[in-house]
Order: sequence, then structure tokens, then C-alpha cells
Amino acid sequence: MPDSASFPITKVNKVKRRHDRGRYDKATVYDILDAAMICHIAYVIDGRPYCTPTAFWREGDHLYWHGSSASQMIKNQRDGVPVCLTATHLDALVQALALARPRTDEKIVGHAAHQLDGAARAPPAHLR
Repeated sequence: MPDSASFPITKVNKVKRRHDRGRYDKATVYDILDAAMICHIAYVIDGRPYCTPTAFWREGDHLYWHGSSASQMIKNQRDGVPVCLTATHLDALVQALALARPRTDEKIVGHAAHQLDGAARAPPAHLR
């Protein structure tokens, strides 16, 4: 029986590189999401990929993001197009001795499927 305090580990969300750094417990994931204000929504329209940066927030187990009802992103999401939401925290830049080997230390939080229920959602006060 899955632990309700953790997200199930699937082929889609499983950390493959440096898997020891992956966290699936809801408290950690929610802390990371709640500390971020900007995300990127990736989606496909007519076979062409798009990625749109936008503000987002979390209410319980649901993520909401800002978008104009006139935008192609929101119009196409109404049709049930699968999306990928990625929130990234860039914690540090690591300078390497070799110019070709710099890296970043980051926290990246997975993917979300968005379904619009027609109800208008107001962002929290700190995002207005």
C-alpha cells in the first residue's frame, strides 16, 4: 500500500541521475514548490512544442498557474492537452577548472497534468 505522505515513484518522475538526491515525500516537494514563484509550462500545439514561463501557486495537492484566457496556452489546455510543469531553484553555480565542465546545483520538481474546471482561481496575495 503506498504511503499517502509520499508521491508514488513512477517511470516519469523517478530521478535517474544522482537518484540519492531525489525526494518523493509530499512535505519536501511542497516546500520546494511553495518557495518558488516561477515555473515553465511545456506543451504541444499542432505538433509544435512550446514552453511558457509563468507565475504559479499551490493549493493542497493542486497547482495553478497564471495565464490569459485569450492565450493559446490556456485555450489548448482546456482541450485536455497534457502539460509539463517544471519549477526550478538554482541554488549555486559551480566553477570548474576546465571551461567545458561547469555545472549547476539545482532542485527540479516534476510534471503535472493540468485540467481546467472552468472555475476562475485567484492567485494568492503574494503573487498579485
